[in-house]
Amino acid sequence: MQKEGYETIYLAKEDVATVGIDPARALRIARDVYLAKFQNSVQYPPNATITLNDRDYSIAQPAWVTNQEYFGAIWQNVRHANYKKGFPTANGLVILNRRLTGAPLAILEGTYISQAAIGAAAGLCASLLAPESCHAVGLLGGSEQGIRCLKAVAASISGIKEISVYDAQDIAVDSIDGLAVNRTAAENVIKDADILILAEAQGPDTQLREIVQEGWLKKGCLILSAAGDSQLSSTVIEREIDACVIDDLQKYHALSHLLHGSYPQGFTALERIVAGETALRTDGKQTIFCCLLGLNICDIALAYDLYQRAKKENVGVTLEIF
Repeated sequence: MQKEGYETIYLAKEDVATVGIDPARALRIARDVYLAKFQNSVQYPPNATITLNDRDYSIAQPAWVTNQEYFGAIWQNVRHANYKKGFPTANGLVILNRRLTGAPLAILEGTYISQAAIGAAAGLCASLLAPESCHAVGLLGGSEQGIRCLKAVAASISGIKEISVYDAQDIAVDSIDGLAVNRTAAENVIKDADILILAEAQGPDTQLREIVQEGWLKKGCLILSAAGDSQLSSTVIEREIDACVIDDLQKYHALSHLLHGSYPQGFTALERIVAGETALRTDGKQTIFCCLLGLNICDIALAYDLYQRAKKENVGVTLEIF
């Protein structure tokens, strides 16, 4: 018989999608998480990483926001050949635990949650760092993660008049917030974008490798990347980018071998910008690159919010673990 207060809810992919995380809600939760991180009100030990080759890895990431009654961990896997099996490039689980007893609270399929967390980081960066006159948003790579980032950016700033996308395969969305999605060549997407989103392709990611050519970026644009720096050449990184932002410096140090840029500009931590300590954009001429690797604390906070709503809606399966 299940002991009261020890029940564990399992939320499969379909359950997580049914409850959902809208971009505006994710943005609010992410902002609170980055502020807590800035205030040193979090614990997140060094990531434990298994590196399989120069591009694929698995990583375990525990974290706790210290005033909360729960903590958790995410187990994330990145496999670039997964598209051949119709499986997400990045996939994983989120496990939530009770602070007082350590008993598991919930186990959630983590792909959707991680996509929402990175999308929220993209939205935060857009709201804080977009050029003043921002009308065109472009996306390279029509994966679910790319679409999630696109929706988050559209929810975070006003004045967008044009959305363009490049992917070798057709994408699953025709409009966002009433704006038609224009499918066009990669060069057009890059040259027109005030905000350029970089994400995984739906097929082989090699089709987008170093696709951003020197001289194509609009001066003063904001680049939001959920795909590391694989779509940028070293020349573009060194000559055309004026400032760099990272969502998690600790994760960057664990995975820096997967990035090829030398980054003489250095990285500014996103929490410093969210807290207002650093005003990175000082004029409309700065081209800013935001490398969004994913912050585990944000995944865990979004997972807890989703768990609470799933419980109210009676979604998921109760497991008898103890």
